[in-house]
Amino acid sequence: MTSDPILAGDASLPDRSDRAVVEVIDLLMGRDVLVTHEPDIATYCSRRVAFLDGLVVSDRPQAPASAAAALAAWQSDSQTAVSA
Repeated sequence: MTSDPILAGDASLPDRSDRAVVEVIDLLMGRDVLVTHEPDIATYCSRRVAFLDGLVVSDRPQAPASAAAALAAWQSDSQTAVSA
């Protein structure tokens, strides 16, 4: 990951429960802005701003979900599955 001030990307995420998606979210944590159409991805942000027809309809802080914790849970689950 670079330290560039702006990072832009566009990708289809058909299965947002996929570990790779959470790994990307973990890399993006600490960036100033993450734009998404997916409510479950937005749970990783500390602020959620919603727009409708170009106007802000809500702007609220939230306690962000931890991508690192989600990755740790996946790691734990995969280790449990291997040892079983």
